Amino acid sequence: MRVCIIDRAAGFEQIPMRLGPLRRLGHQVDFIYSPWPQAHIRPYGRHFRVLAALNRWQLGHVLNKVLFSLVALGKLLWRHWRRSYNVVHIEEPLAAFLALLLPGSLRPVVVFSTMGPMPTEPQLSSVSPRERQRLLFRTLALPSYINVPARAMLAFNLRRASRAVVNSEALKAALVAMFGVDPLRVDVVHAGADTETFRPEADGCVVREQHGVERGAPLILAMGPVQPRKGQLKLLQALPLVLRRHPTTRVMLVGNVLSSSYEQALRRSVASRGLERHVIFAGMVPREELPQYYAAAGAVVMLSSAEGGVAEVLLEAMSCGRPCLASDIPNNRAAAPEGDEMLFVDPDDPEAVASAISGLLADPVRSAELGGNARRTILKYFHWDVLARDLVAVYERALAAGGGGKREYSRLVP
Repeated sequence: MRVCIIDRAAGFEQIPMRLGPLRRLGHQVDFIYSPWPQAHIRPYGRHFRVLAALNRWQLGHVLNKVLFSLVALGKLLWRHWRRSYNVVHIEEPLAAFLALLLPGSLRPVVVFSTMGPMPTEPQLSSVSPRERQRLLFRTLALPSYINVPARAMLAFNLRRASRAVVNSEALKAALVAMFGVDPLRVDVVHAGADTETFRPEADGCVVREQHGVERGAPLILAMGPVQPRKGQLKLLQALPLVLRRHPTTRVMLVGNVLSSSYEQALRRSVASRGLERHVIFAGMVPREELPQYYAAAGAVVMLSSAEGGVAEVLLEAMSCGRPCLASDIPNNRAAAPEGDEMLFVDPDDPEAVASAISGLLADPVRSAELGGNARRTILKYFHWDVLARDLVAVYERALAAGGGGKREYSRLVP
């Protein structure tokens, strides 16, 4: 099978992991990606600083989506004319929209991926279908001038693509409820974990020393972008209760700041509670150092209110064999298919959060058991080789459904 994957905002560290398993299965795979996704990423040595810097502003972010989508469409047409792709898997909504506008034989078989933080089921069930769509884009924190065209574009892509791929059952249910998508045309394929980079054998001593964490002091790690839906403030609200049982506990917040006002609220919360000695704002950390940060932590806590799928930081922490505590939302539950991989808690209940954290810190045997179970689940369900087979099954269903460029591929597989 000849496949082209288009993803502007791809995690570039994941490109080899995504392509390798597909190629090992005998398929020819190309990747079209953007060399300017974020200022701190240097994909394969190519990087356009000015364009990357635009992503800090909403209008610049939109401009980059437009530029990438136009460039990607040109590359796709040229490559499709030369190589005749069987399937094109597009993960950038605007690029998918432009490709699906192509007429007749110019349009290949398109598989469209979409993801994003979803409203909760009670929120969805309490409003009309039109209000559900508005609720979705409010959850995505998109400005009002983007909402209307974004809703129309997403509906068009879901309706016209041969298959849609989402990364959680919750997202599938939400899209079916909001846009009337046929559930039989939507496939769930989870994100994967880099099990070689994120291993239990990492050493966290250097991280502890670098940030002044005393030997033996409990360290709680909150990994992820600093923004309201990630719930770092809820962790800080529970911290004083944890300190009653474990007075030397430290909390480390690691991640790039996506909301400066939220970061200021976090710092005000720390100051008002007198927690300056107990909270570390580590900021953005290079990817190659992340395993050491996970290894330094006694527990990883993520109290997000919404996730677009299984959070990457949860998969990384689990792959490192760390005990995890997560908010009890469907997309976090999806990371624990066997039920014994992590603990879940109501993020809006500070006492419950503090009790769960204190329990992990007080029971190293239980924590080690959770970490071992987490690593087992990553290797069984979230390894890229497993996900590659799932994607191939999606591509086969897309070909069977037909499309502008449907072609038989069985004779092309070695």
